[in-house]
Amino acid sequence: MTSTKRFLPVLALPALLALLPASPAHAIGEQVGRIRGVVKDAITKQPLAAVTVTARGGALIGGPAVAMTDDNGRYELLNLPQGEYTIEYAYPDTVPAVRKAVVRPGEAVTVNVDWSLQVTGVEAVSVVDERQRTKPDSTQSGTVLNADTLNRVPTGRSYQSAALLVPGTSGGANPNIKGAGARQNRYLIDGLDVTDPASNTFSLNLTFDSLESVDVVTGGMDAQYNAIGGVINVVTRGGSDSFHSVDSVYANRHELSAKGNYGPNIYEGLQDWNTTPSGPNESYRLSFTVGGPLIKRKLWYSATYEFILNTSSLVPSSPLGVPPYNIQHPARRFLGHEARLKLAWAPSPEHRLSLTANADPAIIDNTTQSNALLGVAEGRQNQGGLFTVLAWDYLHWQKVLPSMQVGLLFNFIETGPQGRLGTVDFTGCDKFSPVNCTYDPNRPRHINVTDNTTWYQGANYTNDHRIRLEADPTVVIRASGAGLHTIKTGFQGQYQRHSLHVETPGGSVYRDQTATNDVLEAGLCNLMSGVGCFRRTDNDPYSYANYGLSAGLFAQDNWWTPLQWLTVVPGLRADYGTSFDRNGTQRTHLFGLGPRLGLVADVTKDGRNVLYAYYGRKTEPLNLAQVGNIDSTEIATSLVNQWDPATRDFTTPITKSGGLGTISVAKDTTMPHADELSAGIRRELVPNTVASVEYTYKRIANAWTLLEVNRIWDPTGSRVVDYVDRTHAGTQLFEYRTPADPQIYHGIIVSTEGRPTPVWDYGASYTLSWTYGTFTASNPRQAKFFDGYVGQDQRHYLRVFGSYAGFHNTVLGGVFQYQSGNPLTKAYYNAETGNYDNQRGPDGTLPGSPNDPSGISEFRTPDFVNLDLHIAYNLLPTHLQHRLSIIGDVFNAFNLRTPTALTTTDIARFGQVAARQAPLRVQIAVEYRY
Repeated sequence: MTSTKRFLPVLALPALLALLPASPAHAIGEQVGRIRGVVKDAITKQPLAAVTVTARGGALIGGPAVAMTDDNGRYELLNLPQGEYTIEYAYPDTVPAVRKAVVRPGEAVTVNVDWSLQVTGVEAVSVVDERQRTKPDSTQSGTVLNADTLNRVPTGRSYQSAALLVPGTSGGANPNIKGAGARQNRYLIDGLDVTDPASNTFSLNLTFDSLESVDVVTGGMDAQYNAIGGVINVVTRGGSDSFHSVDSVYANRHELSAKGNYGPNIYEGLQDWNTTPSGPNESYRLSFTVGGPLIKRKLWYSATYEFILNTSSLVPSSPLGVPPYNIQHPARRFLGHEARLKLAWAPSPEHRLSLTANADPAIIDNTTQSNALLGVAEGRQNQGGLFTVLAWDYLHWQKVLPSMQVGLLFNFIETGPQGRLGTVDFTGCDKFSPVNCTYDPNRPRHINVTDNTTWYQGANYTNDHRIRLEADPTVVIRASGAGLHTIKTGFQGQYQRHSLHVETPGGSVYRDQTATNDVLEAGLCNLMSGVGCFRRTDNDPYSYANYGLSAGLFAQDNWWTPLQWLTVVPGLRADYGTSFDRNGTQRTHLFGLGPRLGLVADVTKDGRNVLYAYYGRKTEPLNLAQVGNIDSTEIATSLVNQWDPATRDFTTPITKSGGLGTISVAKDTTMPHADELSAGIRRELVPNTVASVEYTYKRIANAWTLLEVNRIWDPTGSRVVDYVDRTHAGTQLFEYRTPADPQIYHGIIVSTEGRPTPVWDYGASYTLSWTYGTFTASNPRQAKFFDGYVGQDQRHYLRVFGSYAGFHNTVLGGVFQYQSGNPLTKAYYNAETGNYDNQRGPDGTLPGSPNDPSGISEFRTPDFVNLDLHIAYNLLPTHLQHRLSIIGDVFNAFNLRTPTALTTTDIARFGQVAARQAPLRVQIAVEYRY
């Protein structure tokens, strides 16, 4: 790029350079944690062998977990569900030592015991509470947010919004995690990979009251995980031997949201004298959760249902409404149902089984939410999914613990014009021609190139189905040799299928432009006079179904302790992925092999001061997006014709795309991957409270890139002058490649979190980061500009959340966020393509005067500040097991209306506000818990 990014320091620590490389594949999610430690005689400090260690907790089905110390006094209790445990250390006829520990998914709690052996009856049992967050045997960064913490602060009541409380995350429902894109994460629910096979985004919604915990892994991953970005691992609530219920009603009526209209320019604020009515912004949630025993200590259940209705509107930005139409745009409306059932069964002391099933059908009206179209051109989405996962653990042997998970994910998305799938809101249609006040499914869509407005019709109709089948057998092995080891090894196999049907309403899309550059409907094509007629793209309907297979083999030593204070965490993965098109022809096949290595030093030998360093490689062996695009390109023919005044029709061919042989995959493809170096320190401030500093360097490379390889451009990059293959003159030819195109992330995170007392719970972090990269362009004349800060670059991110429950029957909570702006790039019109896809400056910049590189400056959204508040008051006496609470949440308490998106195309509205921060709103709830 330019000198803009060259000042970035290379902060990788010298110790990291000695670490070996690594690599993974698809992942299963840790749903359990473990307790480990060493038992010694309090006087002689010698290890005690054959001590019986017993853990009891409300989340354990089938009785307590039992282990015995080995000759070195070491013990480990595995497969412990999240929760609080009482651990008893006993010899026959002696007073046991008792400790308490809190277990979180994917983490180990070290409980070392110095035991004074006393004959039974001599002294009382002492209990010491062990709550550890330093992760003394792990290099993983991120954190676990449990249901209790999340219920004490204001959230969006989803696991997606909860993930944004974790340091290293940014963005929206599909977060950017440590420099990676929104489509580079993995989503796991109760152990099943539920990442969408076609889009690589989250595919399922879960009722908030069904969450037990959300574990967000942002880096330093064990070998069982594989994500170029991060892993969002959700564990749902299970049953127990006691009946429990959570029932709630949450409501935010439109009257409880702030009103007011705002100017269209970034420097404009509230328009006090603008009385245009605001569109509705309101939400309603009704939820029921029950759980308990069907057979005590043998068979448990937990079930949840939630009804959701959300409505949101764009903010009017002028006395007449929302430019450029000057009306209030139709509101987005989400209507959803979410249901879940979870069963846990212990048929015998050796076997544990669990079954989870979830469904989330929903409809979304007016999905586009753009100021550049009327209600008749809006879209609708019908969606839903079903997943089920069956897990089995075999606990017969102490040193070999096999387990198995199998799962099925199915989801569908049907999208299309609002008028085809639902009812159109015709508000404001009378300001234009009568055709805007009716819907015709066969009417083509028109786009005014001058102001980029869309008319008469919504986007393409699509009917999309995705399936994922998964099998994940694993084995945990305890061994000794050059130290002590707990080795987890497993196989992760998946079958993915994607089918799609696509139709273009009316079979065509018009791109219109008058000689006088008229805006709005005046600039559209009049077929009778030819005025405004520019180009028409004709598309045929098409359908396809393709599939892919992936296999990953991993081994990870989670507890190799060659020295008492040093844990070495080596891992190794081998991954293979392949995809097949609609004809069964293999299109992609990638193999990746690599180790991972982490070092964890417990410098004070008590789990309270931990240093760690890590190197790892993450890969992407399978993504059905590529083979889906291959299928659609080969069978979805598209012809662009220009208006010919002589024939008074669209008879001048411009370009043709689609057809057999028009797309291929390069033979020298390389597995997309990310190399990560990280190091940090974690220190326990007080029990159950930790502070940490971490540095991460990540290099993401070889991402799949689709390039047009046939057109030859003039020096300006705006006109095609010839074709590489003249036998395909006028036809676009595409090739999938994996160019190096490195994307670099540097990040420093300073954070602290914990619950120092039962009434205080908090997390606070500051992230300083840079993300920049180089990208290969189909248009070589534009290549020099495709280098700079990428869209997820966010220099500063400060977040603080916390709660206090020390008042009588009252809980107070809050979340504060400050984010610096994200990069934007000004886009210019390309007459050849008919789109705004040219640049005149590097990514993330705004060019100055023509041919004046000194005038280039960064172009970003404004800085963003937000404060949400929470209060809950229990109407019942605290000694009861029942709680009936009145809850109030205030979102955007400052009522800031910061622009969150700007118009970036080179049109008259360039730089104007395209979206603003949602207004202050108050949410009221009634919740019953037992």
